[in-house]
Parts: sequence; structure tokens; C-alpha cells
Amino acid sequence: MMAEQGIGDPFTARYKAAVRLGLATARDLPGGDEILEALSVYLDLFQSAPHRQRLHELRQTALHAMRLLAPIGEVRLVGPVLKGTAVASSPVTLHLLDITPEEVAIHLLERRVTYQQSACTVDYGPRDSREAATFRLQVEGIAVDVMVFPPDAPRQAPLCPVTGRAEKRAGVDAVTRLLEE
Repeated sequence: MMAEQGIGDPFTARYKAAVRLGLATARDLPGGDEILEALSVYLDLFQSAPHRQRLHELRQTALHAMRLLAPIGEVRLVGPVLKGTAVASSPVTLHLLDITPEEVAIHLLERRVTYQQSACTVDYGPRDSREAATFRLQVEGIAVDVMVFPPDAPRQAPLCPVTGRAEKRAGVDAVTRLLEE
């Protein structure tokens, strides 16, 4: 369902599957980790060449956006584009560390980059949720979500909402290596 319909969130896919199957709850369906593993296998088996090409394009866009933001802060790629499970609707997601949202806005405005600003909640552990500013940009026609973590935010990565474990992050050098594979 995620690959065919472009659903980017395993929990949304799980809910839709429960409705389609006529189940009252999704409790008996696979968890987020299992869904992502199955998605990865499916993409490798049935959409290998187009998926690899799309993933390469998304990672190139990520690298372009990372280089745009690198002068103002430490920038990291996270999420499905890094993990290799991106579907058609997946945006590039970046974490920008040690900077305020105001500084990001000024940087983008100086470069005439249009954006939409919002906020989201990130979890670092039990009873440790914080708000993070988010900037949505269009880079090379692809949506890029930049989550901004100010200097007083914890250094560790926030928890992945799907797995409950710390998000894996990759810097410019690591993304460059991924593109060379």
C-alpha cells in the first residue's frame, strides 16, 4: 500500500489496511518496523530500477539542500531517503543543528528561497518532547523538510516515531558516499 499508493507513513498504511480488511483495530497487524522491512523487500523485488533511480534523485536533492544550509549549521539527512525506503510522496528530511529558526529564515531570505514555516513535536525519550521549527522548501521540484534544532536542544537525535529508536543521521560526506554506490 505504501509503495503503490505513495503513502509515506507506516501507521497511516496500517490504519488503511485495517479498514480495508474490516478490522476494528490495527492491533493484530504488523508494527512499524515490520512494515518498513516489508516495504524495503517489496521495492527491491518489484520496483528495483525505478526505485533506485528515484532514491538517487532524492539523495542528490538532499545533498544540494545540505550544501545550501551547511554555511549556517550542522546539517544531517534523516528518514526514508537515508534509509532507502522513500516512496513517491516522501520528502527529503534534514536536521539542522545548533541554530535558531530566525537565523534559518534570514539565510533563506537572503538567498531568495521561498519556504513555509511550521512547527512539529519531536520526542527524545519518555516525558521529553520538544517543539522544533520546520521549514518546507522546494529544491529541484522536490519537497525538503528542514527541522531546526536550536543550540539548547539535546545533541542526540530525536526518536523515530516508527521505531522508537534514535533517528539515524548522515552528514554531507556520508550522503556523498551513498550517491557514489
